[in-house]
Amino acid sequence: MSDPITQTIVEYIGLNFVLDGGDLAVDEPLLDGEREILDSAAMLEVILFLEEEFGIAVDDDDVTCEQFGSIGLMAAYVAAKMDTVRQIGAAGVR
Repeated sequence: MSDPITQTIVEYIGLNFVLDGGDLAVDEPLLDGEREILDSAAMLEVILFLEEEFGIAVDDDDVTCEQFGSIGLMAAYVAAKMDTVRQIGAAGVR
């Protein structure tokens, strides 16, 4: 897991929400499944963390299991948002 976005998310969720001390797989379901790592309040905390840590804005409509159901999905979403922010910034600089 060399991707810094993924690593940052794993560390944050692991430190703040994994109470059983187990390892956290990138593709493990966070909202349901065997451990149900995040509830709705915890998901809000994670979203606020992502916005602050990576300088993105998470749209309410984007908060779905397809986008935030696992760490891997979150990392892909954050990377795409960061790329969009960079493109907008580059387009504004002339």
